[in-house]
Amino acid sequence: MLHLHFSNRLERLTDQLLQALAGERTDVFEPETVVVPHTAAKRHLQLALAQRDGICANVAFVYLAQWLWAQVARVQPGISAESPLQSGPLAWRLFALFQDPAFTAAHPVLDAYLAAGEDDPVFAWELAARAAPVLEQYATYRPAWLEAWQRGERVTAALHESWQADAWRRIAVGLGLREEHPMRAIARELESADLLVASELALPRTVHLFALPSIPPLYLGALQALSRHVDIHIYSPSPSAEYWFDLVDPRRLDKLRAAGRAEGFEVGHRLLTSWGQQSQSSLDQLARLDESDRTRWVSDYQASGKDTLLGRLQDSMLELQDLEPGTVAIDEGDRSLEVHVCHSLTRELEVLHDQLLARFAADPTLKPSDIAVVTPDLEAAAPLVDAVFGTAPPARHIPYALTGRARSGVNAAAKAFLELLALAASRCTATEVFSLLQQPVVRRRFGLDDEGVQQVHEWMLASGIHWGLDAQHVAAQQLPPGTAHTLADGLARLFLGHALPEGAAQPLAGTLPMASIEGSGAAALGAFWQYVRRLRQLARELERPRPAERWAALLRQAAADFMVVGREEADELVELLAAIDAVAADAALAAHEGEVHASVMRAALEAQLGDASHGGTPTGRVTFTGMSGLRHLPFRVVCVVGLNDGAFPATDGPPEFDLLPLAPRPGDRQRRTDQRNLLLDLLLSARDAFHVSYTGRSIRDNSVLPPSVLLSELLDVLVPATAADPSSADSLRQAEKRLVVEHPLQPFSAEAFDPEGDPRRRSFDAELAAALRAATTHAPADIAPAAPAFDDEDEDAVAEPARRFFPQALAAPGPEWREVPLARLAEFFRHPARYLLRRRLGVELLRDEPELQDDEPFLPDYDGRSRLAQRLLPHLLSGASEEDAARLAAAGVELPAGALGESERQVELASLSRFAAAVRKLAPGAPLPSQSLSAEVEVDGETWRIEGAFADLRPSGRVAWRYDDERAGDVLTAWIPHLLLCAAEPAGVEPRTAWVARGACTVYDRVEAWQARERLRELVALYARGLSEPLPFFAKSSWELVRTGKPQDARRKWQGSEAFPGEGAHPANALVWRGVVDPLDDEFVRVAQAVLGELPARQVPLSDLEQLA
Repeated sequence: MLHLHFSNRLERLTDQLLQALAGERTDVFEPETVVVPHTAAKRHLQLALAQRDGICANVAFVYLAQWLWAQVARVQPGISAESPLQSGPLAWRLFALFQDPAFTAAHPVLDAYLAAGEDDPVFAWELAARAAPVLEQYATYRPAWLEAWQRGERVTAALHESWQADAWRRIAVGLGLREEHPMRAIARELESADLLVASELALPRTVHLFALPSIPPLYLGALQALSRHVDIHIYSPSPSAEYWFDLVDPRRLDKLRAAGRAEGFEVGHRLLTSWGQQSQSSLDQLARLDESDRTRWVSDYQASGKDTLLGRLQDSMLELQDLEPGTVAIDEGDRSLEVHVCHSLTRELEVLHDQLLARFAADPTLKPSDIAVVTPDLEAAAPLVDAVFGTAPPARHIPYALTGRARSGVNAAAKAFLELLALAASRCTATEVFSLLQQPVVRRRFGLDDEGVQQVHEWMLASGIHWGLDAQHVAAQQLPPGTAHTLADGLARLFLGHALPEGAAQPLAGTLPMASIEGSGAAALGAFWQYVRRLRQLARELERPRPAERWAALLRQAAADFMVVGREEADELVELLAAIDAVAADAALAAHEGEVHASVMRAALEAQLGDASHGGTPTGRVTFTGMSGLRHLPFRVVCVVGLNDGAFPATDGPPEFDLLPLAPRPGDRQRRTDQRNLLLDLLLSARDAFHVSYTGRSIRDNSVLPPSVLLSELLDVLVPATAADPSSADSLRQAEKRLVVEHPLQPFSAEAFDPEGDPRRRSFDAELAAALRAATTHAPADIAPAAPAFDDEDEDAVAEPARRFFPQALAAPGPEWREVPLARLAEFFRHPARYLLRRRLGVELLRDEPELQDDEPFLPDYDGRSRLAQRLLPHLLSGASEEDAARLAAAGVELPAGALGESERQVELASLSRFAAAVRKLAPGAPLPSQSLSAEVEVDGETWRIEGAFADLRPSGRVAWRYDDERAGDVLTAWIPHLLLCAAEPAGVEPRTAWVARGACTVYDRVEAWQARERLRELVALYARGLSEPLPFFAKSSWELVRTGKPQDARRKWQGSEAFPGEGAHPANALVWRGVVDPLDDEFVRVAQAVLGELPARQVPLSDLEQLA
């Protein structure tokens, strides 16, 4: 018998199901079967049974198609208990056909499409994976089409029907299917079978179908036939207690009138008829089953019992009475239905967090488990949810959980494994190789800790690894074979560094060893080598096609070779291995025995791991999931975020070859209709409140953005209904303002903390409130406009006032600071702001680590030339021949390989040789023994002592060099020690400094000792000041001012440009000088002159250095 249970409340349907399950059983060992639409419904029923009985046991939860095919197998023993028409196996069968030239040649439209893929097997696989669900839909919703195709008939005039019909005929032969669909066949047999025959089939006594959003007509026919022998209970949510199956919305009625088909249709509830077409069609089909004498109808409807806006809206659907304009008066405290407008999804989540805190504060009985949050794009929202809800301090923390995401997005083992397969089939760039090694499951497999991984990063940089495993791998990329910049070349250099004695700097067999590697570094090197070796083995295995079954074994072994999971990740590895087996099982069900390329296997595995079709589950916390994950389940508060125009309903349509939209029928599942019904189901699932938000303002220019069309339809109903005078535009605006809340762009806006403002906009962020309070109470002099941004995305933003980082000076430095090492004094003037943060406050601003480069150098860059100079200059200065220098240069990795690199090496070697020769002219022989020089100066009545060691003195003076163009930092590095040299007047040394740069030599002549001490005193006074407050001295900008005498040149150095950030953009300067209107003021000019003005310096070309020697 067929039992139809209808209610607008899932709680009532749940009670009816529990009551039926509590009935007497003929066999206590036979499990009760409950068919559910998704895992959330399963979890809901399990909890309900456990709450009633203390345990949920001996209940089998299955999906409808799964259960029906099991009954097909009982009635027709030759049919598998698993549907042969699942999209997974069908994709493999279609893929085999698409790989058959004879099949594709017979269908020009298909052949032309596949030809665009240029023989890429993944292109054919992707088409097969898209076509398989369509064919599965035909089998479910158009079985008569398949039967006609098997008879060689056409059913449409569509261009794409020919190849689909031919594919189905071949698939049916492969499956051994008769012309009639198996489910239609058993329906016919069961209709004619007597009870005695049916009992021999061991059909179940009872089955319960719970909260299915729709049932395809094919399945309904099978269920009706089965109901002659099985008690079938269908528990179906229905929004209205009235007969509404012939109602349409006004726009559809107009179309029907135009087509002459309006007879028998009426206009009904606007939202119900617009949003509920899927439910309407499904319930209509169930209602038609009542015509049978084997059908029992049970209705149990219940009004909301609440006089809130949400309750009135739900009850209007229940009673099939539209909310007429001006008929709903909203109480001041009624927050049951609200729409929140924000500038981004992040702001929507920040607002949601505050709104939930407000609800918890207003209702102590509300629990996190009473709240569901859904969004159209869960994968995009997930990291933002973690950023907002996961970082809240304990006082504002709300327990939450993300559920229903694709496994590839949350399973760390799966993500790492897919990354591994993509890497092994790629160029193996340095970035990708290191990225995979950083994954915890991978580095754990090779025994690497954080320090070991960091060592590998440094080695990859130093050894010049850019891409490629070895010469064979490079050749496979259709490039000339070679090992330069490959992992093989880098590892060879690293192993030489481990094997050769410390300090070995000569190449061996043309390969330059890296720095000495020993101890724990040797263990990390071994792990890195093992990782690369296995990666090379896997890459070669992936080059050879093989059957899917053998691929599964290889991939399982690859998972074991590259990953070790912790205890908390064990389930993730099990899930990954199950996905690999599922892909192989689909291929086996399709009898696919042909060889498959690795790229196809990877695409199939990605699709398997990306499936989230069964949705999420209630978690006992605030549950975030996709739109359909918790369909029909009741929650006190239902929140929908991201309901933007185009996001929901989705704008993408069915595949162009899908024939179903060409001939729609009642009972068809259409994506847009289904999504409309989803929002209706969510609205009806909310018991206390329905919260909706969308991005309604542009984050760039604050322009208005439209919401989802469904939200517009909702407001079109609610605004007139709640307006005091629906005929008044002003009244309509007031009603809309009551329903729609617009939030400011930033969470720290003063509007969010205004005690007299709209409580719906109020923030609970105590930290932001304190910061805002502090920002509004300090002295106006401490406020300055923020520095202008060069980012295009911010160019329209209004500059917020910035509070000074140093509103007042620090305490004067203690006596220990009066012993000033010369190196510290030079360090200070090279960057006073950084020195103040680092040395006085103990603040070290993190610097970006050097990035791995994925392309070998094609032109010499600054870093490469600099590294080559650092390596070769010591040899050239010690008298190495040009041949030896050329051999050393060729053994390194600083310059491009090949003929271009050789040409650049010759140019660089010639320049380095000239530079070394110039230095040798100035500094022939060994320097004098290292001397410690010092000087004392008086600053504000206190004695300061400057002391430094000089290891580069000669009788002719001090000679220092750097192979680069002279910069402001070089001037300071030469000038400050020169002052100490002149003040100390060491015996046997001329007080002269020669600073050799790449283009010329700057000579600093003698300064009288008393003058040198006076200049040192001025520098030390500035140093003492700079230990307590920011000193307006900036090496590049100050030197530009002194050098050119033009303040505008200094300002250009400070400000820079979008392409070349200026000195003011340095993190230390930006922080220390935050809130200062103009650091380049008159005091900046005075300090620049005090430090760098009137230098006794002259430049001498390198070719004229004989006069100085």
